[in-house]
Amino acid sequence: MADQDLTTILSPLAHLVSFQQLETLLYAYLPTRLERYLEKTGIYSVDTFLINAVVTLLLVVVRVVVLACHRLMNRVSTHDKSPGISIVVDPLVQDDYRSSGNVYHQALCRVMSNQAQVKSYGMYRLKPMEDTFHMIPQSHQVETVVYEGLTIQLRFMDALLPTAPPSPSTTMHGLPNPTPTDPPIQVTTLTPGATVSDLSRFLSATATTFTVDMARQKRARYEYSQGKWARICALTHDGDLTSMVALSHGNEHKLTTDLTTFLASAAFYNKVGLPYRRGYFLCGPPGTGKTSVVLALAAHLDTSVYFMNLAVVRSDTELVGAFASVPKHTMVVFEDVDTQSTVLRRRRREDSPSDDEGFHLSTFLSILDGHTLEDGIVFIMTTNHKEWLDPAVLRPGRMDAHFDLTYATHYQIRRMYAMIQGKECKLPLDKIPEGLIPPSEIMQTMVVYRDEVAKIPHALEQLVEKYQSGGV
Repeated sequence: MADQDLTTILSPLAHLVSFQQLETLLYAYLPTRLERYLEKTGIYSVDTFLINAVVTLLLVVVRVVVLACHRLMNRVSTHDKSPGISIVVDPLVQDDYRSSGNVYHQALCRVMSNQAQVKSYGMYRLKPMEDTFHMIPQSHQVETVVYEGLTIQLRFMDALLPTAPPSPSTTMHGLPNPTPTDPPIQVTTLTPGATVSDLSRFLSATATTFTVDMARQKRARYEYSQGKWARICALTHDGDLTSMVALSHGNEHKLTTDLTTFLASAAFYNKVGLPYRRGYFLCGPPGTGKTSVVLALAAHLDTSVYFMNLAVVRSDTELVGAFASVPKHTMVVFEDVDTQSTVLRRRRREDSPSDDEGFHLSTFLSILDGHTLEDGIVFIMTTNHKEWLDPAVLRPGRMDAHFDLTYATHYQIRRMYAMIQGKECKLPLDKIPEGLIPPSEIMQTMVVYRDEVAKIPHALEQLVEKYQSGGV
C-alpha cells in the first residue's frame, strides 16, 4: 500500500520531467550555451549537426543513467521484499495429445480474484469463466495471502519464462493446441526459513479446494463437435438414482447393486490390474427411459456427462485424442449408438474395412477396453436396435451390464406416482395392463394431474385404450 501511495504522489513529477519534456528543453537551451565552446565552421548545416549531436549524446547518457538507477532500485526492492523462495506456476500443462489448463494456475487465479474483491485501488481484467468470472490483477500488482503462518505473495509475471519453448499450433497427433491466455504466476514466500515443501503444501491445498468446489459447481453436459468437447449446459438436478427415474423392479435392483459394487471396487481393480471403468448398455423402444437413466446416473454419481457423436469423428487419431481429454470419474454417453456410425454395425463375412468411415472398429474397441483412459469413467450406450450392433462392442469388459427397458410395469407406475406426490401410490391398477404404455406417457400424465390426483386413473385408462387400438 505504501509503494502504491508513493507512486501516486510522484506520478505528476514524473510526467513533468519526462524524457520528451527534457529533450525539448535541451534542444531549446543548449545550442545558445554551446556556441561559445564549439568553433563554428561557417557552414550552417554542419554547425547545426554538431550542436544536435551533442544534445543527443547528453540525452542518451541521461537515459542510460536513469535506466541503470531504475534497475538497481528494482533489484534492491526485490531483494528486500523477497528474502525467501519463489515458484513459477505455468498456465498450461502439455502431454503427447493436448495442452490443458494447469489446475494449480487456475486455483491461484481464483485466490487472486478473491483477494481483489476488497481492494479499493488498482486495475483488473475481467476473465469470463463458465458460470462466473475472475478479476485478474495487472502484473505489477501483488496479492498477499497467509497460509499456516506463512506470508505468501502472488503476482502475474510480465511474460512467459524464456526457458519455456513456444508451443506448436498443433500437438504431435495433429490436434489443436490451445495457447495460454494468462502469464505464469509467481508464488513467493516472505517468511524467513520457509521451504519449498511449505509452498508445495500451500499449492496442493489451494488446488484441492479449487477442484472440489469446481466439481460441485461445474457438473455439466458436454458434446463432441469440430474436434473438441463443447460445454452445452449445466446439470443442476440433484438426487440419487431411485429418486429420479422409475425402472422395473428387476432393472432397478440390478443397476443399483452393480453401481454400488463398482464404486466400492477401485482398490480391487488396481490390485488385479484391470482398468477402473464400467460399461452399461440400455436397449428399448422410444419412451422407455433410456435418456432419463443417463441423467439420473449423472446426478447419482455427481458428475458431468460427455455425449459423443461418432459421426463427426474423422480419424483414429481424433478418436483417441477425444477420449484422452475426458476427465476421470465422468460419464461418456453414446446415445442411439446404432445411428452414429456404420463402423459399429454387425460385420458380415464379405465386408471389408473402408477408410471413408473415419475410424476403425479396432480403435474404438481399444478405447472401450479402458487402458488409455482416466480412472472411474462410466460408458453408457443406448439403442433401439441391439441386433444391429457388432457383438464385439457389446461383450463384457466393454458393455458390462445390459438392461432391456420395456413399457411400464405396475411397479414403475407406483414409483412414478411416489416421485411426483411424495407418498405411496394407492391407485387401482387392475385395469392397466403391464408392458403396454411407455413410461414417458405415464410420467407426463402424473405431472399434468399432479394437483388433480382423482383424475389420474381415468387418464391412465384413456392411455390403455389408445395403445390397445394401436395408437401412438
